[in-house]
Amino acid sequence: MSGPYCGQPVTHRKLEEIRERVWHEEQTRLKALEKQLREHAAAEVRAQTQQLATRAPSWRSKSVRLRERMKAARGRRQGALRRGLPQGQAESQRPSSSYRSRSRI
Repeated sequence: MSGPYCGQPVTHRKLEEIRERVWHEEQTRLKALEKQLREHAAAEVRAQTQQLATRAPSWRSKSVRLRERMKAARGRRQGALRRGLPQGQAESQRPSSSYRSRSRI
């Protein structure tokens, strides 16, 4: 049997040794590439998790504020119903923006 590139005869045993060596080299490279890709993916996940963790407090505070506003509006509506006012008047009884801005100063 002759070699594919140099034309010298190669025994079947030698050819199998070469194939096995090449296969092991490819497996080693493949494992290294898989490891590199897994590390890269893990780093991306860590970065995204960190980014979401830094945003979470602001999202939480916004949701808390929204929940408080909804609770206040619900209280105004329930109070208006107890007093016998139509629902539209209950909404008009909430504090004006100037009142709220003065109370924060």
